[in-house]
Amino acid sequence: MQLTITLTSTKYQINKDIMVNSEQKICETLQILKEAGQINIAVGDEDKLRSMRTGMFVSKEFTYEEAGIFYGDILQIL
Repeated sequence: MQLTITLTSTKYQINKDIMVNSEQKICETLQILKEAGQINIAVGDEDKLRSMRTGMFVSKEFTYEEAGIFYGDILQIL
């Protein structure tokens, strides 16, 4: 299932709406965006992700479905 989410970070000056497959791993999305020059290459493994809807941190190794990320969610890179 396709999701539209917002990826945001004040640290890296990111505020992007992106479409992803709910079965894709979050880390794969970040890698694709880095390779395409859409987000700062400095975004790394040590950075944490938080769902703004739930306030909970999510693992980048999870798929969006496993992490409980839904259509319209905002993921913040910290």
